[in-house]
Amino acid sequence: MGGAAECRNLGRLAATIVYDPDIRNDGNAANDDCETGNNRQVITSQQLAQKLAEAH
Repeated sequence: MGGAAECRNLGRLAATIVYDPDIRNDGNAANDDCETGNNRQVITSQQLAQKLAEAH
């Protein structure tokens, strides 16, 4: 497997968290995500390769 080396040519990568619509309506304030601006992260393939190399 190429691992981090293969990640360098992917361009940009995006990860998005999507919640079930009723998560805000269940009455449990401990799991409500009222800050929707932090549910998406975009990084370059070089950044991903670096993170993978650091974790290894």
